[in-house]
Amino acid sequence: MQIFDEIVPHDNPIYEKAPLFFVPEETLMFDIETTGLSPASSFIYIIGINYYTCGDWHITLLFNDDGRSEPEIIGHFMEILPKYKNLIEFNGDTFDVPFVKKRLEYINRRLGKNIPDNLEGITKLDLYKMIRPFKTALGLSNLKQKTIERFVGINRIDQMNGGELINVYFNYLGDRSQKLRTLLLQHNRDDMEGMFYLIEIFALKKLDTGSVSVSSIEMSGSVNLRIKFNLAPDCFPKLSLASSLRDKTKSMSESSVTAPLLIISAEEKKAYLSFPVSFGCFKYYYKDYKNYNYYPELDTAYPKSLAENYKEMICEPAKASNCYTRLEGFFIPKYKFSEGRSFFPDEAPLSSKSLPYLELSDDFLGDKALLDSFAQYMVSMILHQ
Repeated sequence: MQIFDEIVPHDNPIYEKAPLFFVPEETLMFDIETTGLSPASSFIYIIGINYYTCGDWHITLLFNDDGRSEPEIIGHFMEILPKYKNLIEFNGDTFDVPFVKKRLEYINRRLGKNIPDNLEGITKLDLYKMIRPFKTALGLSNLKQKTIERFVGINRIDQMNGGELINVYFNYLGDRSQKLRTLLLQHNRDDMEGMFYLIEIFALKKLDTGSVSVSSIEMSGSVNLRIKFNLAPDCFPKLSLASSLRDKTKSMSESSVTAPLLIISAEEKKAYLSFPVSFGCFKYYYKDYKNYNYYPELDTAYPKSLAENYKEMICEPAKASNCYTRLEGFFIPKYKFSEGRSFFPDEAPLSSKSLPYLELSDDFLGDKALLDSFAQYMVSMILHQ
């Protein structure tokens, strides 16, 4: 076994962001390189770890340099695990962790070792699972680590993938070429450095779970409403994004024009939501229609308790379809936001698929708590589409 340890420089601010999301001294990051996908027929040749000590982040690679050191690198990894509370990985819940456990089981059973399984008592944080709900909003073609790294602005030195490196590893075992060893180590080293950048996923997670505070509202003519909101420092990703809520019934170009838009500018430290505004007559439907009369002449419904006031007008018992009042004003889509009154376009018949709207009334625009709640709902909805 060979161990390669590197102290990362302090001049990159990305390394300093970790304390916003977890305690560095309590957190270990890890990634493995294997000779195949099945632990029954392949083995581990590198375990990469990131850890923090004495004010510095370290990238350490445990290298199975002779093809026989897998028990040693797994044993070393298991030995240091109890020092930490959190284990950060990328798709590790699906691949890395089960692979290590299966290889450990094999080594203990077949080679007579007694290496403890210390993966059981640690909290696992899988970055792949965290970012998966945001794939569409971020416009990612896939969720490979290199794809996400490119999205957050990483340009790797290593250009090979894990599958291509399997033959490189076996060739290295044959001729011990330093050039081949460098290729192997560089790939895992870049994976481990990339994890620091993927920490931005924690910011998206926090943004999704609730830290929105509306700071201002402005209208762009009568076409768009812009809601600007503040984010706590730990919720402001260093990445910028512009994502609209996709309407699957419309083309991409139509949807981008008529859908709410989420903008986050990392450079300007600004974040806002933009909504298309509709002007016209909208209907508000009363649920207890049996307590209302419908007046065709007025095209509206009033409570039966007020019938005496309208006794000169023709009326009929209201039905669910005509138990409404009409209101002219400015409205924005509400979707499934549970607070505030729901209005529906005047010209469209009400159905279970009808899109509800919020009135841009003084009551709504002046209610800070309601605005915060609505903005948070829309941010989460756009991120999760």
